[in-house]
Amino acid sequence: MTIFESFILSIFDILGFIIISNALLSEEVFKNKYRVIMYLLSFSFTIIPIDLFIPLEFASSMTFITTFIMIYLLYKKSIKETVFIWGTTTIIVIATQLISVLPIFILTGGLKEIFLYGLISNSIFIALIILISSYMRIHLIYDFIKSKNDIFMNIGIVIFILITIIFTYSKINRNNLVNNIIFYITISLIIMFIYFIIIKNGLRNEYEAKELEMYKRDLPIIDSLLNEVRRKQHEFDNHIQAINSAMYSGNNNDEIVEILKEYTSEIEDINDLGNLIKLKDKILAGFLFTKQKEAEKNNIKFNVIIENPSIETKLKSYELIEVLGNLIDNAFETEIKDNVVIISFLRKYGNDIIEVSNKHPRIEEEGIEKFFEKEFSTKKKKGRGYGLYNIKERLKKYNVEILVENEYREEYESNFISFRIII
Repeated sequence: MTIFESFILSIFDILGFIIISNALLSEEVFKNKYRVIMYLLSFSFTIIPIDLFIPLEFASSMTFITTFIMIYLLYKKSIKETVFIWGTTTIIVIATQLISVLPIFILTGGLKEIFLYGLISNSIFIALIILISSYMRIHLIYDFIKSKNDIFMNIGIVIFILITIIFTYSKINRNNLVNNIIFYITISLIIMFIYFIIIKNGLRNEYEAKELEMYKRDLPIIDSLLNEVRRKQHEFDNHIQAINSAMYSGNNNDEIVEILKEYTSEIEDINDLGNLIKLKDKILAGFLFTKQKEAEKNNIKFNVIIENPSIETKLKSYELIEVLGNLIDNAFETEIKDNVVIISFLRKYGNDIIEVSNKHPRIEEEGIEKFFEKEFSTKKKKGRGYGLYNIKERLKKYNVEILVENEYREEYESNFISFRIII
């Protein structure tokens, strides 16, 4: 194999390491494209003399050292973290490489050191790596590592030793790899299956942790809502007594009707709990009640319109509250004079809709399109919330659409910006 061909194939190997390690850490290393390209090219060049001139029994060790140095320089983590990241990345990369040669083995009946075959198998390798990093949420593996999960650590060490022996032996004894390729591929598939189980358990643990966090956070909200309901019940009893007394205070029916009309209109004005109690999701009702109190404290008019109390959504409760909380906070912090914020639960054209609107000068279409760009935030203060871009990405997971538009409201004689979530 020529130096040029070795360089091209090395690019695939290094790119696989970068993609997987980046997905493990959930980092945006590819934002700095020039830095990634520099590392990709420089370390691909470094591997060429290892493949071509280093004795086979030492080549694997030298390759491992090279990729370890690259990951350390790329992410600047501690040595211990770098070892975990590199080890896990190496396991996934090698297992995927072994799987990627299967189509060539089936089509040609063997494994020959032909550049074209290497190009095809490495293209399959990169495609698999992209699928793994995009859809398997492998960052949960790193979360297991950080949580010092002993079972996972022991499994990971055994798998790493096993796959390192297989990889090293396959480099030294090519015939053994060809004769036992199905065995090695089976081992690789088992390894990937084990990692899939770990990720699945990680997802369950992540969900349970989020649910527990939500309950801890929202229990005081629910208590507050229950206390408010009890207070309203007490007030309601008093109002009933007052209405009964009013029945006998007038001189005639017309006078009694007028007294009752005036009294009931006053009751409507002080009904701060409003329609919230109608919502099927009581945690959401409690959350909106706290936002209602926050709005009162900041002299913001906050209206909740509930035409569809049984709103159905694929989002988890904590996800829905995070999304709505971010939108409502954005609406509160616009610093618009005489601000009005409206949240509506609707049912239109067969869809459940949640709409968050706030008083705001008209924004042109070009400005609205920037709302969902990375790192864009409608909040004035930095470092708060997780941004409209992340809201859209979260909703996209559930095929939920969010639309933004200007809407002139006659009752307020003002333009509103509306965020409409179509479930």
